[in-house]
Amino acid sequence: MRILALSQPKSILQWQMTSDYSLLVGGGVFGDTGPLRPTQRFWNLKQLASTPPQSFHLPLVCKGAYLNCAAFGNIASGAYAVHVVNNGAARQATLTGVPAAVKQFRVFVTDAQRGMQELAPVPVVDGTAQLTLDATSFVSLISSP
Repeated sequence: MRILALSQPKSILQWQMTSDYSLLVGGGVFGDTGPLRPTQRFWNLKQLASTPPQSFHLPLVCKGAYLNCAAFGNIASGAYAVHVVNNGAARQATLTGVPAAVKQFRVFVTDAQRGMQELAPVPVVDGTAQLTLDATSFVSLISSP
């Protein structure tokens, strides 16, 4: 997330997907003979992939201990994504400066128990959205044009 907050990466290199940090477990990988199933890493990457197409990095100030944030937007289409990693306790968060055309965000969370689970939508009022960030979670707010 720190890299995303500062740059516009085009891809994730394949060597980062090694079997000891796999997208899947089961099927004999590291002795797990159960069926193949996605790992938390899979859901993290799928959540990042939900960033609207042709989006560009947007400047964002993320205040709070143990938080890392990145924002992307396709200004022409009016689609936006804000990704937040909360490495601390559950907390309330306020997102300000949301473009006026955005009326709500779809919210997705990945953590040790959930894989890109969709939560209730978060309304945007006067450019501000408020939500709860669960402890040690990865949350994505996605708007549609």
